[in-house]
Amino acid sequence: MFESNIGFTDDFDCMVSVFSKKGTLVGEGKLVLSPKRIPKVEFDYHVNISQFRKNTFFKCTSQEGNFTLLSCEVMNNCIFPKVVVKGEKKSCKFKKVSVLLQGISEWMDSTGQFSITDNEISRTREKKTFKSNIVVNGKRITISNEHWCQTKHHKENEYLIINHTLISFECKSSSLLLPEVINLIQGIRTIFTLLLGFNLGVLYVLDRTDKSRNLSLYYANNTPEESNVKRKIDCFVSSSYLFENGKWDRLFKEYFGQKSQTHEDIWARVAGMFAFEGYWEYQLLAYVSLLDRYVSLFAREYDNKLSNSQFRKVCREIKSYIKEKSETEVVESVNVKVYDSIALQLQSIENSSFSSFGEKFEFKCSKTDKQILSIINLTTNDFGHLKKIRNSIAHGDSPKLKDNGDITYEVMLSKKVDLLLRYWTFCDLGFNKLDYVRFLNNWMYPITREARLNQCELDIATGNYVYLNTNKTNYNLAKKQSVGQLVMQYDESDDIFRFNKMASSALASWYKASEYNSVEAKLMSVVDTRVIKSITYLNNGYVTCNNDSFKVEGGMCVLNAPDYFWQFESINDRRCLFNDESNSWV
Repeated sequence: MFESNIGFTDDFDCMVSVFSKKGTLVGEGKLVLSPKRIPKVEFDYHVNISQFRKNTFFKCTSQEGNFTLLSCEVMNNCIFPKVVVKGEKKSCKFKKVSVLLQGISEWMDSTGQFSITDNEISRTREKKTFKSNIVVNGKRITISNEHWCQTKHHKENEYLIINHTLISFECKSSSLLLPEVINLIQGIRTIFTLLLGFNLGVLYVLDRTDKSRNLSLYYANNTPEESNVKRKIDCFVSSSYLFENGKWDRLFKEYFGQKSQTHEDIWARVAGMFAFEGYWEYQLLAYVSLLDRYVSLFAREYDNKLSNSQFRKVCREIKSYIKEKSETEVVESVNVKVYDSIALQLQSIENSSFSSFGEKFEFKCSKTDKQILSIINLTTNDFGHLKKIRNSIAHGDSPKLKDNGDITYEVMLSKKVDLLLRYWTFCDLGFNKLDYVRFLNNWMYPITREARLNQCELDIATGNYVYLNTNKTNYNLAKKQSVGQLVMQYDESDDIFRFNKMASSALASWYKASEYNSVEAKLMSVVDTRVIKSITYLNNGYVTCNNDSFKVEGGMCVLNAPDYFWQFESINDRRCLFNDESNSWV
């Protein structure tokens, strides 16, 4: 399907004959397309194209086929088109456009399966599709996906898997203009960049307005040559999760909805940070600047400003007070300069009830879920350090690192800011806290590892971990116990869990006895059934005491576990109950 079209990651050039829209020959030139350059047609200097400088539409013919140049600018003996169409395009209006993004096909392939016969290997995938109806500039647009998977016999014992997912948008009632098409493509790219958590480029854009043929579109796009998406498991969000409960439809409606008028630019910039390549301090500067911009945007909605006349009056009164002080008090000349400096700064003071970036940040955090803040764990000291680095870099000074010469701490902070910005962005796009907790819980995604999240708080938020509260004595005993041998017993009268030394010791070498196939089987043979009526095995758990806690690695057993344990999904069916009537475990 794409062999006859132009790829955004390939260099392409050919000699073309260029004609104006009316059919007048402009001259012979060279069409040059490259991922790193603006598309252009360049002419030799003996060709005079100045007479066509007001033209914005050109047609080209060549041995490679026909091309159409749209939204052109003529300068320096070159034609610079905003968009190149491979094929004959008679107008700048579009009905249906499809986009192939880097990495999307592999990410969407969450249910692919191989089947083997005597002669062939084939791969199939479940056809999960979405469709969302949105309104942009008063035009009703449908966004949908289509995908296919094909297996070709490439060489002996070698097979080629062709796996593609196209994202399409279609406007049936009217036509889309070129700027609207570009904006929709960029919006779709931003959405999927945020979802996958990697820098995504555009591989192909197809104009499918004419159902009988596809026309390839090419424009300056800054697409990376290779996709950073290696495995779908490494991505921030699972594609299968988005097919649950109409999440796709809500996502597109929110992104292209009313809030996009004020937030679309910052959403795109948050996604654009994945493409950053440069010194770490400038990345940190960009992140903190985005943080400042986002909290300022948020604070603006709650700001109580003075009227213009009131604000001017307050400024005059403050200036008058400063002038009076500087003239009447006996002060040193250096202090007079300070007074003058303060008065001068009043000219640029902002009419706002928020006095600083820090105050706006605190206000935004006060409206942010406390559990998310605890998981990301960006402390007040961290924020103060970020501001100092931001100010140093912005004023051309060398930033002062926490650990001389070691940037580990600062890089970690940039990842925390990234995840906090992304949380606010995902909330804007219709996701909730539980959605985001699930995304953060994917430890295959590199940024969540690098941000050093508060794992205990994240485990609490997931609801997959059981917390056993005890006193200091039992806490210390349990913490000393080796991995995989811990047994705790619930004391209902005191509502705490106590360390069971006898049962824990009995498990020290349970696997050496062939008659026991599990820790529960071993415990059944040693516990006092007059007291112990249930044995529950936990895959995941914490032992806590006051503000201290430790995670039990490798599982543990709980004797006489309370009934509320069954609300946790992590507890499987490995629960044994003692039946007094039959005097046996069931």
